[in-house]
Amino acid sequence: MPKFGHNAKWTAMLKEMFMTVFATTVSIVLTFGSAHYMDRKKQKAAGRQTAMMVIHDMENSMETLRKWAKDEETNSGLVRYVLENMDRIDSLGMDTLLYVRDYITSSSDEMTQFQLDEACERLFLSSQESWKNIDNTSFVDAVHEFFSSRHTIYDYINHSEQWKKPVSSEAFYRHQLEREDGTTDIPLFLKGCITSKEVVYYLNYASGRQQQLNGYADLIQRISDQCKFTMGITDEELEQYVKAKKRMGRNVKESELTGKWVIQSTDDKSSGLEFRDNHTYEQTYIEHQVHPSFAGRLECIFVTSGTWKLRGDTLYTERQPDYTFRMDRSLITPNPGMEKQMEEYVKEVEKSCLETQKTAGDVEREACVATINRSGNKIELVWKETDGELAGQELSLYLSRDK
Repeated sequence: MPKFGHNAKWTAMLKEMFMTVFATTVSIVLTFGSAHYMDRKKQKAAGRQTAMMVIHDMENSMETLRKWAKDEETNSGLVRYVLENMDRIDSLGMDTLLYVRDYITSSSDEMTQFQLDEACERLFLSSQESWKNIDNTSFVDAVHEFFSSRHTIYDYINHSEQWKKPVSSEAFYRHQLEREDGTTDIPLFLKGCITSKEVVYYLNYASGRQQQLNGYADLIQRISDQCKFTMGITDEELEQYVKAKKRMGRNVKESELTGKWVIQSTDDKSSGLEFRDNHTYEQTYIEHQVHPSFAGRLECIFVTSGTWKLRGDTLYTERQPDYTFRMDRSLITPNPGMEKQMEEYVKEVEKSCLETQKTAGDVEREACVATINRSGNKIELVWKETDGELAGQELSLYLSRDK
C-alpha cells in the first residue's frame, strides 16, 4: 500500500528550492532597484545643474539691462552737460565728447544695437535631456516665460522709435569726408547735430528708457526668484555653481607661473607679462597708432614693473607707480604732402603719453585667484573690482604662455 503523509527529504528539497528562488528574486529587485535609484539621483542632479544654468542666464540678462539703464542715465547727463556748455565746447574733455557722440550716433547696422545671446536658450530648448531631467512643470513654465519676455524686450528696444539713435552713422561718415585730411573734429561734428530736434526728442525720452530697462530687469528678477524658490536653489548654491563653471583649472605653482605670458595680441595692440624667479615682474603694453598723414604704424611702448608672491590659490602683486615710455617711428612714412601733419600728430601722441607718465599715481596692490589649465599653457586670473563703475563685479583675465 502506498505510503502517504510526511516525507522529510521531500520537504527539505522544497524548502531549499524556495529559498533559492526567493534569494534570486530579492537579488534582482535590489540590483535593479539600486540602479534605478542611482539613475534617478543622477538625473535629479543633472536637472539641478540645468536649472542653475538657466537661472544664471536670467541673472546675466537682468544685470545687462540694469547696466544699460545706468549707462542711459550717465550718457544723457553728459549730453545735457555739453548742451549747457556749448559756448566752450572746444575746451571740453575729449572723453566726454566721444561718449556723447557714441550715445547719439547709430552703428552701421541699427538692427544689432542691442545684441541677444541665445546660447543658453538654444541649449535648453533643443536638449531632450533638459525635459527628461526636470519634471517640475512650474519651473519649465517660468523658463518659457523668461525666454518669451526677453525676446519681446529685445524686439521692442531694437525697433521702437523712442530707442532709435537720432544721428545716423552716415552723417558722421559725411563729416569725415568733408575734412581735407580725413580726420574728425568731434566738437565741430556735435555743433552741427546736438541741438537738432531729433536729438532733443531722443534726450527727452532718456528717463523713460531708463525706467523701462529697470522695469524689464525687475520682471526677470521676479522670474529668477520664482525659479530658485521652485527648485529650492539658494543664492549661495548658485554662486558656487558660477565659480565652479568659471574656474576649471587647478592652483598654479610658482615654477609654473615664472616665464613670459601673453595677455593680448592683435594687429592694433599687444600686451604681456613676465614673472621672474626673484619675485619681480614686468608688464609691457604696445599700441600701434595709425593716421591719415602717414603709411604704416606708429609704435608706442609702455613698460611697468612690480613684485609678486603666491599664497595658496591667491596671487598678490604690487605695481610701482612709475613706468617707462618710448616711441618707435621707424615703421611709418609720410603720405605725399602730409609731412607736417605727420610730425604734428607724432608730437601730440608723444606729449599725451609723457603727460600720463607724470601722473602715474600711487603704488597699486592687487590680489586675484590664479588657476592654470591641465596643459600648463593658460592661466586664469579672477578678482573682484573695488573702484569705478565695475566696483563689486568679478572680473577675469586670461594669460597664454609665450611661445
